[in-house]
Amino acid sequence: MFDVFKKANKRASVTDELMIDIYASPEMHGLAILIDKPFQKKLLRLDLDLRDAHLIFVFEGGEHKDLGEALKSDLVPFFQERQQVKFNIVNVDTLAVIESFMIPLSVIPKDG
Repeated sequence: MFDVFKKANKRASVTDELMIDIYASPEMHGLAILIDKPFQKKLLRLDLDLRDAHLIFVFEGGEHKDLGEALKSDLVPFFQERQQVKFNIVNVDTLAVIESFMIPLSVIPKDG
């Protein structure tokens, strides 16, 4: 856990400042983004760019960072059907949730 997106990226990425994992459950129709600590700046919204399947994090002050790599195709539908996404700050040793919060999600269409 927490190693999926932690790697060197060519684009400015949220993984430069924290570890992140995406949990999606088809059985429970659930989606959560797990992080190991709070963001350095206030996260205002997420944008899912369907042109390249990148998840873009939009922060206070207009800063944009993405996940660093495209979402796997099986994750995209979980995001497309939501208007907001749940974030859980998780203790990486115990996997206990420290804090949860919801962030608005916008979808940028392929022809957008």
